[in-house]
Amino acid sequence: MKQIFTLLLFTLCFLSISAQNRNGRTKLTITNGSNEQIKVQVDGRQYNMNGRNDDVAINNLAAGYHSVKIYKEDRKRNNGRWSSLNRYKIVFQKSVYLSRGYQLDLMINRFGKVFMDEAVLDNNYYNDQFPDEDDDNNWSNQHREMDQQVFNQLKTSLQNESFDNSKLTMAQQAIAANWVSTNQVKQLLEVFSFEDNKLALAKYAYPFTTDRNNYFLLYDTFTYSSSKEALAKFIREYKD
Repeated sequence: MKQIFTLLLFTLCFLSISAQNRNGRTKLTITNGSNEQIKVQVDGRQYNMNGRNDDVAINNLAAGYHSVKIYKEDRKRNNGRWSSLNRYKIVFQKSVYLSRGYQLDLMINRFGKVFMDEAVLDNNYYNDQFPDEDDDNNWSNQHREMDQQVFNQLKTSLQNESFDNSKLTMAQQAIAANWVSTNQVKQLLEVFSFEDNKLALAKYAYPFTTDRNNYFLLYDTFTYSSSKEALAKFIREYKD
């Protein structure tokens, strides 16, 4: 019972701190640069877009993850003319992260390719411009690692917890709500006593890591070669 209470208290406190760090304005825009009819769903709510250069702007969504699906009208050529099939095919389906104080723009080009831009709301400076790709070789860091205050609180909570299994649950809950850097993952692994739990957390954290190309730095935290090989195999086979 004490263990359950500790986990519950940690979750409530951590979510409270995370919420404080996520306050602030956000903006999500979807711009249609194609000649096709586009439909958009954001967190299950549908928005229709009427042709080229139309856009959807959603202000002040809560900072954090939001489900976005973009559908493009499916057409075929018939006697030299394009005709609508009255159905749509999905061209983008992901959970996107909205950072406080930032605007995220999803732009559909004329080939149906989706690009993402992130801009500070207070000025016109645009940060990373990159195509959306599923290939890890094209992985782009559009996310920010866990706030240092939040991370320090998490690490302290794990160090105060006696049971490795409870530490694993707590760490997974925190990582699921925040992105982390390889260095942060390494610091968390060093809190664990058992190799199996270290490996489990390393695998769990990989999809939420901002600099996956540095993940090889974690190998030194493992004692056994089998654990290093298991993590390397997981990374090779992982697909978003």
